[in-house]
Amino acid sequence: MISRIEEATNMPGVEATIEIIDSMDEILTYHTWILPTLVVNKNMVARGYVPSLQQILNHINGAHSITNDNTIEKITVFGKSSCNGII
Repeated sequence: MISRIEEATNMPGVEATIEIIDSMDEILTYHTWILPTLVVNKNMVARGYVPSLQQILNHINGAHSITNDNTIEKITVFGKSSCNGII
């Protein structure tokens, strides 16, 4: 998932901070126990699967339409070490 998110954020006009969270305490602050989990601007957009590049771009574009600009505050990935390499 991380490589897809990096690919999406390398697209022209997309700027974002990517945060990777492995701490179970922090994961539980989002009330998710299903990994991996993807959060864009504090909105959980994928749980339990690795979204395609197009799905990630759709979530980013949806966040843009809400904020009316090209800035994504943060993309958060939960559970890197817990997913045995699938992200």
